Amino acid sequence: MDRDEKANYYNWLQKEFQTVENEMTRVPKLTVEQQSKSVNMIEYTPENQEKVNVLQQKLDKIVAETERLF
Repeated sequence: MDRDEKANYYNWLQKEFQTVENEMTRVPKLTVEQQSKSVNMIEYTPENQEKVNVLQQKLDKIVAETERLF
């Protein structure tokens, strides 16, 4: 991969990262009151936690791919 291709790929990865990060922020969190009722102070319902976990895995893959470029 030449320098221009790396630069374009890096830019694409950054946009993908931002997109996934935005998706993650749109996953509804429990209210503070609901969180405080839990012994573990969870932030999400179980199904929303699963969504967040999947999105976090995507972010981790993007970060790993970005690190491989350099």
